[in-house]
Amino acid sequence: MSTSFQTPTTNGSPMATADPFQGFLDIPMEVIVDLGTTKIKISELLTIEPGSVIGLSQLVGADLVVYVNNVRIGRGAIVALEDRTCVRITELLAE
Repeated sequence: MSTSFQTPTTNGSPMATADPFQGFLDIPMEVIVDLGTTKIKISELLTIEPGSVIGLSQLVGADLVVYVNNVRIGRGAIVALEDRTCVRITELLAE
């Protein structure tokens, strides 16, 4: 048994078909940029106050990991754009 597929036509010309992904293009996606991590003791946590500085694992100037909907998509660097902190994508994962 064989199955055939034919493109719908109008007056002998192929019909324009809608982009199957068009309905998904306006779905909001959460973007997270991982600045680094650290571990502290509860005793240290209890001493945190405004002005405290917490050191992170990430080195200054190193690329940061970028996630979209909790999926790692690449790496980026912090940049300033007018009065906003932004991320310039430096690497996208192939998968």
